[in-house]
Amino acid sequence: MKYLTNYKDKGFTLIEVLIAIFYISILSGLILITFWNLLKVIIAGRISLQILSILEDEMEYIKIVNYEDIGTRNGWPRGILPDEKYVNLNGLNIKIKYFIRNIDDPSDGTVNSTPQDTAPADYKLVELEG
Repeated sequence: MKYLTNYKDKGFTLIEVLIAIFYISILSGLILITFWNLLKVIIAGRISLQILSILEDEMEYIKIVNYEDIGTRNGWPRGILPDEKYVNLNGLNIKIKYFIRNIDDPSDGTVNSTPQDTAPADYKLVELEG
């Protein structure tokens, strides 16, 4: 029964308990912050994928439109597409902007080259921003 007479080794002191609580709270906080940041990255990635899916759908729609109709209503070249459009996806409002330009292909000459290109609108470049 010699071990019962030494009361010093029976438990933890108050300082040791406070230091342990401090370390556990720091570690728990770091784990919580890491989890929160990971959750934000995952949510942002899912939103980006949804926006990309909508933009791909819009591009597929533009591919089936007649070539003469590809353009914006208020821009140049004129066409049937709006300048901007709002799409609601699961409560998320996404603004899509259409940018369409005529491109002069230098392989058949340009307006300033010899021979001069009399029809400089060789093809259309479509850009979408969401």
